[in-house]
Amino acid sequence: MTQHITLPPAAGQTWAHVDSRMDGRTLHIGAVHAPYAYATVLTTTQPNGRVGHRVRIGLDSLTGGGHLLVPSPVPDEEEDK
Repeated sequence: MTQHITLPPAAGQTWAHVDSRMDGRTLHIGAVHAPYAYATVLTTTQPNGRVGHRVRIGLDSLTGGGHLLVPSPVPDEEEDK
């Protein structure tokens, strides 16, 4: 059985939309002030869609299954040397 762990949205995280109509849209969380997160649109689903603008999204929308947290890349140990 697969268990999903939902982390609370926090500044600095990137979240991806999982709805097939919005596949490819990602948001970068800038601030969280319950009950909303304030984010910048990084990528969009439309070929000429707007990116870089700020949006307000309900925390329930982020954690309710409509979005997934995008894992942060793990720094390469070789780069740190």
